Amino acid sequence: MTCQEALRLLYEVINKEASQIDAKKVKEHLHNCRDCMQRYEFEAMFQAFVTEKGNSPCKTEQLKNRILSKINDHETKPLGFFTRYKKYLFLAAGALVVFIALALTISQLYQHNSFVYPFEKSHLDNFATAIPSDNIENLTAVKNYLSSHVQIELRENIVGFKLQNAGFDEILGKKYAHLYFVKDNSHISIFVGNPSDTYLPGFSKISLPDKEIFEHVCAQCRIIYWKHNNAIIIGVTEDKNLEMASMIPLL
Repeated sequence: MTCQEALRLLYEVINKEASQIDAKKVKEHLHNCRDCMQRYEFEAMFQAFVTEKGNSPCKTEQLKNRILSKINDHETKPLGFFTRYKKYLFLAAGALVVFIALALTISQLYQHNSFVYPFEKSHLDNFATAIPSDNIENLTAVKNYLSSHVQIELRENIVGFKLQNAGFDEILGKKYAHLYFVKDNSHISIFVGNPSDTYLPGFSKISLPDKEIFEHVCAQCRIIYWKHNNAIIIGVTEDKNLEMASMIPLL
């Protein structure tokens, strides 16, 4: 049913003179058409007002003429701004949504490259060049750091992973102990540092019975981190199927 057809029957519907079929069609149209519903509500209120004030039934011919006049106005009235430019407004809204999504993606990529990738790079650099380390001074310095700063005792064999390298890395201008473990073809870098120096956005929280772990999987690596005492511990591996959570506590 069109707006014109609904408005022509509006008079009969208000006066309860329309057939059940016509009344049903008009009400269905009113339910889906806000403009016609507003006109229906106005006319119904107008008739009730006239009836109440005149203390007599509203003159149906006057009401009918009023509605027909509105129909003629509707047929000759130029399209409104929204109707005329609806297609372009929807296109603009769609473009805005795409722009916002793109901006969010760029923001996430920027944050990843700025704050997360440096740990991936340090791990991958070790993975590419790693050879068993016999630098006792580095190992001793790392053990002393872990013991005195975060109360962790270094273990050189963890769930079958053997410590291959140990030392200190400067990442984003901050100092981290870097432990490199190897088991067959799997490699894990463990970074231990100060939580206040570390910002890792875009991680999902995993709740374990005794601690909270945060995880992120990207194109190159799988990364987890958690807090222990006054330290943050970050695990990085290129093996995305490796459950690093099994290494907690790892030291």
